[in-house]
Amino acid sequence: MKNRMIVISADAMMREDLELFLTMPNAKRVFAHAARPRRLRSVLPTLTYPCHATLLTGCRPERHGVWMNTVFSPGNPGPEWNWERGQNAVKDDLLFAARRSGRMTASVFWPTTGKHPAVDWLIPEYWPQGAEDSLEAAMRRMGSPPEVLEILRRRSDGIRIDRHPAADFFAVACACEILKAFRPGLLLLHPANIDEARHRYGAKSSEARRAVEETDEMLGMLFSAAQETGDAEQTDFVLVSDHGQRDIRRVFCPNVLLRQEGLIRGGPDGRQADWDAYCHTEGMFATVHLKDPGDAALRRRVEALLRGLPEERTGIARVADAAELVTAPAQAGFAFALLSDGETAFGSGTTGALLREDIPGGQRATHGYPPDIGPDPVFLGAGPGFARDAVTEEMNLEDVAPTLAAVLGTKLPEAQGIVRRELLA
Repeated sequence: MKNRMIVISADAMMREDLELFLTMPNAKRVFAHAARPRRLRSVLPTLTYPCHATLLTGCRPERHGVWMNTVFSPGNPGPEWNWERGQNAVKDDLLFAARRSGRMTASVFWPTTGKHPAVDWLIPEYWPQGAEDSLEAAMRRMGSPPEVLEILRRRSDGIRIDRHPAADFFAVACACEILKAFRPGLLLLHPANIDEARHRYGAKSSEARRAVEETDEMLGMLFSAAQETGDAEQTDFVLVSDHGQRDIRRVFCPNVLLRQEGLIRGGPDGRQADWDAYCHTEGMFATVHLKDPGDAALRRRVEALLRGLPEERTGIARVADAAELVTAPAQAGFAFALLSDGETAFGSGTTGALLREDIPGGQRATHGYPPDIGPDPVFLGAGPGFARDAVTEEMNLEDVAPTLAAVLGTKLPEAQGIVRRELLA
């Protein structure tokens, strides 16, 4: 019998959380002898959708092209997210690899999997787009099959899938039904309750600790479902995360500066009518776009403006040329990237204060920071495909997908990461 695999991506779980998590009842039962790296190094930017595209493909953002959670849309207060698999430029991924190995697949709330052709039972990370939209209609548009829509109908009464942790327990309950009804060979699941708690209350808050405890409860639900089908002994359980979070103390709004310099012009209520340069901001990362990338004079002007900003008054630790981050800069879609000092977030507004300490939305912590200033994500693997108590010093986020493919007995030829064989049985 082929081994099965359940991958839980606990959004924003940090290496520091493992001391607590591994003392909890379900984690002790499942991961007591887990294979693990001492450090899992994330990618730049440490944002959810870029990281999950890497976890799926084994490629960094320079290759898969998912640089942000949302699509660049200047002046749009509610831009589209990178919902669909087609927005990932790498054609192969772990789900396709599982199919090649003869396994059926399931994915629940995993980012950038809408309309994924290699998922048999799909509930993508997506939600109704307006008051007139329904959860069932939204999921049908994104590729959920009739059997999954029936599960959603039974489970979704009164659920707001953009509210945590209710949405996460809903997702796990749906995943458990899929496990018991269809017994997929690979299940991917993405709860985001820890991420939400850290954003709202702080990276080391008691609410974040409670969210880690909730994750243990979710693990217990999945393990019980695998036991019910008789598959627990043949299942590899993987706990991974995408990034950590850092507390923030201020917000710098680069678009306010660009507007002051005449590079963003006009528009009511702070929305621009026209622009020459514009920043796409998310957390502690921002990309700087030029309307005419071939305008050398504009590029020099914007670069001089950004590089002349003092770090102590902006929180910009580094202005990186796209060529420093991407092998083929023309494919990046942006000219420069702004990297935070680790305690400053970047805001998207075009009017108001340039630097604010009253953080909009009440956020206490965020991510997007360069991975070397931490905190780091986590990886634990336990089951027939992993070596008991195996430890490696360092592992990169892009190593996760090819390593999991190897456990499934297949390969990801396009991956930039490597198979961490020292962790495998």
